[in-house]
Amino acid sequence: GSLLWPSAGAPFSPKDPHMADNTFIVQYSTTARAGCKECKEKIEKDDLRIGKVTPSPFGSEEDKMTVFFHAKCYFKAALRSRATTKRVEEPGDLEGFSDLRSEDRKALRHWIDDFVENYGKKKGGASTPRKKKKDEEKKDQLTLTHHGAIRKPRSRSRSR
Repeated sequence: GSLLWPSAGAPFSPKDPHMADNTFIVQYSTTARAGCKECKEKIEKDDLRIGKVTPSPFGSEEDKMTVFFHAKCYFKAALRSRATTKRVEEPGDLEGFSDLRSEDRKALRHWIDDFVENYGKKKGGASTPRKKKKDEEKKDQLTLTHHGAIRKPRSRSRSR
């Protein structure tokens, strides 16, 4: 296999052939070295974190890498995910969930429920927004004058 394209069938879950094969772990951070993939802040020692385990692009097909998120940050990032991206949608999706303290399991259940409800409200998965045409952009640009009034910018194609 190649480094960019794993062999046929490898990147998909048996549950849904269109779902990327990621697994998730939840744990208390053992060090303060990992940074959150969403907010870029350090995840402090003993903080609750969610790890997304994916095939490593740097090694063989069996090699895995884990990217970590603060537990709450994971759900913010997942709201922007595409429909085909595997997400945490129930406690059973998180390896290590049963090892957590009771109050952390309760908080995670709440965040998962909120996420599932909010993800269902958005239309499909994340999509790339279409680019606006130049004249559409100009119509949308409003500026604040020094008096607090809102005005549209003047056309830059004035003759002098």
